[in-house]
Amino acid sequence: LPLFEGSASLKRGVYASKTKIDGRSYKSITNIGVCPTVKDEGKLSFETYILDEELSLYDKDAEVFLEKFIREEKKFESAEELKKQITLDIKSL
Repeated sequence: LPLFEGSASLKRGVYASKTKIDGRSYKSITNIGVCPTVKDEGKLSFETYILDEELSLYDKDAEVFLEKFIREEKKFESAEELKKQITLDIKSL
């Protein structure tokens, strides 16, 4: 199976998501892009943050389901500005 079914229509940016681990679903937020504020090495990355949970995920398989596109990826002037935007993104869920 492809990494993402229907992935041809994916846009770079931030998505509301659900992450399934060991049969349990968790509310999460996912970024797909090159992380232009932090590293921008031109390599596409997929980063998911599970909300309101502290989990040990070593040696665990996870499935991430993108539910809703929130915003396009953008470069912020500072890491602090990025953190503020991430907080707003999470509040919008």
